[in-house]
Amino acid sequence: MRSLTKTVVLSVLHTLTGCSPIRADPVGNATLKRCPMRLAIYQNGRSTVADAGSGCFIEYGAQPNNVRPDLARNGAMGAYDVQAKSIRAGIVFQGEIAPECQFRVPVPQP
Repeated sequence: MRSLTKTVVLSVLHTLTGCSPIRADPVGNATLKRCPMRLAIYQNGRSTVADAGSGCFIEYGAQPNNVRPDLARNGAMGAYDVQAKSIRAGIVFQGEIAPECQFRVPVPQP
């Protein structure tokens, strides 16, 4: 989310010890993992970072002939919900919505 005075960034941190596998997609050569999330807020020359629970991360394996991964099969998306004042994030994995990877993270208001 970005406005003239505030920028908010939701990050899923793919770390060696902080993530755990959920399931694998052998066809897409990808692994779905649960990892920690952080919410960073930049406003008025200051920044704050807060724990945002856990989210999902797609780890792609090497693709044959360096072909790009099929993002319609395995991909992440996010959007800011203005009315709910929250970030919506989700994953499509193996071509289907991954229900365990649909999140709403509230954005703190002043």
